[in-house]
Amino acid sequence: MTDTLREYLLDVLTQLRQEFARRLKEQRRDFPNMRMPCETCAFRTSTDGEKGFEATVINFVSAMQQGEPFYCHHNFKIRRGRYEMPRKHLHGKLVVDWSKVNLCTAWSVLASLPEPLQIADYVPENIRTACVEIARADPTSVLRGR
Repeated sequence: MTDTLREYLLDVLTQLRQEFARRLKEQRRDFPNMRMPCETCAFRTSTDGEKGFEATVINFVSAMQQGEPFYCHHNFKIRRGRYEMPRKHLHGKLVVDWSKVNLCTAWSVLASLPEPLQIADYVPENIRTACVEIARADPTSVLRGR
């Protein structure tokens, strides 16, 4: 990933973080016990240099663009260099164990009513479209629950 793309994604995320912080403060007044972002959340500045940062931002933008949920991957196992959703056996099939999966707090705050964030206000159409295409090219993306 080029430095230019990384810098651009960081700029996008910086803007989203500012809106997230504003909305989180408002929502915590009404819901003081709501879950805070996990320690590995992309919405924490301490994660900017971590491996997979760019993919996380791309998947987040794609999920917001398509109105799809985005999941926290804090305690997921890494297998073959990828996050893997927790699984369980059900009726002879291996399925996602949804009891061990949380929605990303940042996504929950930004996508919540009465005013869900309009990703178009933060990311130009060509970049949103590219993020959706990149996310679609990876059907095993666990960050979007696939």
